[in-house]
Amino acid sequence: MHVMMRQIMALFDEHQSKGNTKHVLRALKENARNGSLAPIGYRIVAAEQRDAKLKKKLEIDPLYADTVRLIYRVALEGDGTSGPMGVKNT
Repeated sequence: MHVMMRQIMALFDEHQSKGNTKHVLRALKENARNGSLAPIGYRIVAAEQRDAKLKKKLEIDPLYADTVRLIYRVALEGDGTSGPMGVKNT
């Protein structure tokens, strides 16, 4: 009986996982169609024209590049008076 219950639970888990995958992929495609925002430290630039479609890519935004580098450096090395900083190190 225990083995059968485990198999049933595994089937439910697999079904839920496939449903999550479907929803995540749909959301990613919708964001791509709508032109989602670039992550901090990057900007979206035109890469090439393919027929009527304009292909875009991310490039480092020089306006925010130093700030992002500082955030990563402080997270990895700290500010010089203590060790690495971040949510896990508070």
